[in-house]
Amino acid sequence: MKSLIHSKWFKVVIILSLLISFLLGSARSVQAAIINRDGVVGVNEVIDDDIFLSNQTVKMDGSINGNLFASGATIIINGPIHGDAFLTGQNVVITDKARISGNLFVGGQSVDISGKIGGSVFGGASALNLKQGAEVSGNLYYGGYHFLTETDTIIDRDVLVGSYQSILNGTASRNINISAAAIELTGIVGKNAILNVANPGDAQPSTWQQFMPQGMPAAIKPGLRISKEAKINGQLTYTSDVEQTNAIAVQPQGGIIYQTPVPGESNKSSQSSASYNFVFNTGNVLLDILRDFFTLLVLGGLVLWLQPAWLKKTEQIAYLKPVNSAGVGLAVIILGYLAAGLAAVLILFLGILLSIVTLGGLSTAVFGVGFSSLAAVMAIFTLVVSYGSKLVVTCLIGGMIIDKIAPRVARLEIWGLVIGVFLFVIFQAIPLLGFLINLLVTIMGMGAIWLLYTNRKMPRLVEVDIPAV
Repeated sequence: MKSLIHSKWFKVVIILSLLISFLLGSARSVQAAIINRDGVVGVNEVIDDDIFLSNQTVKMDGSINGNLFASGATIIINGPIHGDAFLTGQNVVITDKARISGNLFVGGQSVDISGKIGGSVFGGASALNLKQGAEVSGNLYYGGYHFLTETDTIIDRDVLVGSYQSILNGTASRNINISAAAIELTGIVGKNAILNVANPGDAQPSTWQQFMPQGMPAAIKPGLRISKEAKINGQLTYTSDVEQTNAIAVQPQGGIIYQTPVPGESNKSSQSSASYNFVFNTGNVLLDILRDFFTLLVLGGLVLWLQPAWLKKTEQIAYLKPVNSAGVGLAVIILGYLAAGLAAVLILFLGILLSIVTLGGLSTAVFGVGFSSLAAVMAIFTLVVSYGSKLVVTCLIGGMIIDKIAPRVARLEIWGLVIGVFLFVIFQAIPLLGFLINLLVTIMGMGAIWLLYTNRKMPRLVEVDIPAV
């Protein structure tokens, strides 16, 4: 097996897990294993590998010859990225100086794109704005509250959006498919436009905006509005409970097709409400998926760096004893929280007793030390239940898939982690099935962790090869 230490992915794990860094000199090339602790890549810096950045403020002014993974409250991209970019933050700004040759995966509160994206954009945010000069060479997929393309923006392929409001002033070179309560179109559509829109006046904008963070764009009135400046080179198909032809000021080259959501159904208000809820929740679901993915990826990288042998052993236990692991995990979780409740009662009882006996002299110390210690223990226990258990099973499944698709290549643990986590967060988002998968993964992983903890000497388990799926 190829040593993880000698693989280039080891550098990625170091960055992801510990953010090891020191001050860089000016105008020199650096390696991906070297990164500033403040999350800044300077103007003259060149990163010749994949890199992970994380801080309150992340600023990338240099050049990256690889993939960028960044998280922070504010993320600013000013330089070229010759790979994919995975960004998650409260405010994400991709300036007109930025060039991303691959795909952009972005999640956050507010996302502004002014640069050029060589691949596709996958976004989940409260607001996604394509500012003047922005270019997307691939497709654009977005779910959230507000979507805007300004004039002189170009999306070379298709647009698929679910939002409360979508305002399109730029150019979409191919098809657009948008579901929104409010749609305004003044730009250019190269082919067909498929729109699912609410009735004018069906929902008050203030109803939607009260759920949005401060600083979000003002909500516009529901309904469809296509101005005379717009141009649709294909067919316009719009779905609504009422016809809105009077709001369409242009004649698409392929004509106009109007259709109702469910022909012949009389309870239109119920349909409209269900449609609103679906559109409104699309962005939140996508954002949750991105958050879970990056959280598990970061924690998994930390475990691979600090305790790779521990993770390997727990995978073996989960593979060899899946039923036992699930049963033990369920019992450990239930008993763990019951024990915490009992400990809290005992601390309370002891504190009250000492308060009576010593007239309050020791009660404050007992309450402070007791409840602080209990809180710390339960925080660690909850972290293991919520994330550690999932990492065990996701790494196991991901590693088995890697062995299947690349049987002649030694297992790359980091890719097993990425594939396993990706599949888990996708399936977890499926209603009902996702809940069952989440429950099974959690109890099985927790059981494997507990079995390893209670029986630390397990040489035979380590020697067992896990077959590919």
